[in-house]
Amino acid sequence: MISVTGRRPIWFAVARQGLSFLLILGGLSLASNGCAPRAPLLEPVDLPVTPVVERLEARRASLLSFRAAGTIRVEGAGRQWSGRALLLAERPRRLRLELLSFFGQPVLYVVSDGNEVVTWAPGQQASRGFALGRVIQAFSSIPLGDEEVMLLLAGCAPEFRYREAQLLRDVQERAYLLQLEDPSRGELERLWLEDDAATIRRLERLQGGKSRLDAVFSGFTNAEGFTYPQEVRIETAGLQLAVRYQTFTANDTLPDEVFHLELPPGVEVLPQ
Repeated sequence: MISVTGRRPIWFAVARQGLSFLLILGGLSLASNGCAPRAPLLEPVDLPVTPVVERLEARRASLLSFRAAGTIRVEGAGRQWSGRALLLAERPRRLRLELLSFFGQPVLYVVSDGNEVVTWAPGQQASRGFALGRVIQAFSSIPLGDEEVMLLLAGCAPEFRYREAQLLRDVQERAYLLQLEDPSRGELERLWLEDDAATIRRLERLQGGKSRLDAVFSGFTNAEGFTYPQEVRIETAGLQLAVRYQTFTANDTLPDEVFHLELPPGVEVLPQ
């Protein structure tokens, strides 16, 4: 049974169950990229960059919500846990995440309606507080906003911040490379794209020449016109988040009640 003491966050209890969860996810690889920026071998291409940026932005705008089931793993910063998961998300920051035991019973709920977030491990205390767009960070320590993570988990690029854009060809990766740069901030974003120039194979953010975010997408498939990756690996701030989907559906209408967690009578609720 998951044990919670005092006001420790719920994820601490889940971390203590890491060994049993790892048995569930033994086949999921989390090869780390080390956050060291690679110097790609580049060559110019005779293609305009603006339509490529517009296609990526249109793809982002086309994703309104998704529901998915699969496995999830978080590793780093002294913690390691993994398990089966159900995920429902609606932009900008409505979220429902359920971690399941080997037998399919929920062992952790994280539910946000965009204003309030509730975290609860059945049989234990719950916590409730304001949702400030950092629900996923509080749950996994991944230092990204909820909408950023939701977009990345669906294989979409978060909102761009750049002043200069350049489209090149990465000879080694055999992929287009879109570079978006804001020299005033020292920020560089690199996106490796499939030949359709809309499907992202990898996204890396650098600041001051150091990698701050590295997201890798693989196993692309199509669900009713929306192409998504079956596997996503996100590495940032020494933490790795990996997801492997068994099912994924984009832009279903999600009822409001799924983003409201009704706690059983008698559950003690602590402020976050």
